[in-house]
Amino acid sequence: MVAPGTVSQRIDHLLAHVLDEAGGTTSPDAETTWLEILTTWFGPDALELNSISSSQFAGWIQETLAEIDELLEAQLQELLHASPLQKLESSWRGLAYLIENVAQYRQIEVHALDVSWKELARDAQSTIVFDHTRIFKHIYESEFGSPGGCPFGLLVGDFEISHLPQQSVDTLSLVRQLTGTAAAAFAPLILGVTPQMFGADDIPSLERGINLRQTFSQKEYLDWQSWCASPDARFLGLAMPRFLIRPPYSRATTPGSEFLFTEHCSKPADYLWCNAAFALAAVVARSYGETGWFDDFLGPVQDDERRGVLSNLPWLTHHSDPDWPLPPIEWVVPDPTAQELAESGFTCLRHCKYTPDVMVQSAPNISAMTQHRSSIAMQTELLDIQLYHILAVSRFAHYIKRIARDLIGSALSEDDVQASIHTWLGAYTCADPNPTPAERRKQPLKDAFVQVHKSESHPGTYLCRVEIQPHDLHQRLAVKFQLKSASHQPLSLGS
Repeated sequence: MVAPGTVSQRIDHLLAHVLDEAGGTTSPDAETTWLEILTTWFGPDALELNSISSSQFAGWIQETLAEIDELLEAQLQELLHASPLQKLESSWRGLAYLIENVAQYRQIEVHALDVSWKELARDAQSTIVFDHTRIFKHIYESEFGSPGGCPFGLLVGDFEISHLPQQSVDTLSLVRQLTGTAAAAFAPLILGVTPQMFGADDIPSLERGINLRQTFSQKEYLDWQSWCASPDARFLGLAMPRFLIRPPYSRATTPGSEFLFTEHCSKPADYLWCNAAFALAAVVARSYGETGWFDDFLGPVQDDERRGVLSNLPWLTHHSDPDWPLPPIEWVVPDPTAQELAESGFTCLRHCKYTPDVMVQSAPNISAMTQHRSSIAMQTELLDIQLYHILAVSRFAHYIKRIARDLIGSALSEDDVQASIHTWLGAYTCADPNPTPAERRKQPLKDAFVQVHKSESHPGTYLCRVEIQPHDLHQRLAVKFQLKSASHQPLSLGS
């Protein structure tokens, strides 16, 4: 029988004794110290070892170890399910997941920037215009806007937003600043969204059903609707729902561990969920790594069952049937709702039935939200434009800006610059109305047009307009920018 009191009380008493001895000026007698420790832990009977059998003493040890395990498990349960630690672990595991998915592709680099939502807000509030912010200087000026710089292809923000203010920050104002930077750098930005974006308090509220057309027609969404009609909105992708990034700890998930800890998840919030932006970024990066181009990464398709599918997620099963996988996403979105979300500009992770896999079938940009107050013609135009179209056009913009900048620096006339860019674009243009997938990757454009002329209002400045039409898009996307020999202005995307 152990000494009275809880394990934690005995540990506190023991630690106090050890610390007191450690702080003394003389070294404690080892034999006396251990006798005191035994007495503290097991009670006065521990001194009469001759009257205690080895099995009885072993029982004491086992009982004490079991109590310690229970104490540690309770503390770990509380620690692992605390919101701040969950957020920290989710962010690091999300970044690790993205890196693991692109590690085999040498042409892909991942840069991480540790910055909080409030820090971004302070940066945005420090100036009136977005191109004076520190984040703009880091994303645009240091890379795309500088000769020899390496432009970013995709920006992933580990933030989950709604149309409402978040952490005392005006969400729309900050998103407007961030997408301005993304558009200038021709690097689309992906963020996650919370249930509050759809007028719901939590996931169970979403599961009961939502009416997006009715929700987005409310007055509180008018500012968002208005901004979504701007050209910069095409550079923002919003993804949901969150996906499972780590299974609960158990003997199966931590084999060989000396501490056999079983994590108990009694409610959905106890599981470790990750921002859907990481999943979408992994699909995009994998497609680029395999093809060398921002091709259509949506799937799956008949010829490529892996396209758009994430199959390396944690495997959870029903207790009653270990062979029946549970969906590794926070919300299994019904088909009609998924279609409505896509038409509203949201990327929705879908569960592949009877498997532990997740797929991306549609990746629009948030400008599609304007369909709820726009004409049928505008709806069709916006729905045609997927994230991979913006990525592809952005990649051309990266090259054209560099080519044109070098040509302008060589003192060629605007006609010569225009002809050179037109010739370069021609190598990536295929007039065949039905190109093969291989031909589409080598010549991803159906049509292209370029125009270069001097600015009448700004001497020494050239204005360049490039119109690019990918094969499966019904209209051209226009790339417009200014070129100067001394300074380089942000680019813009129009139609």
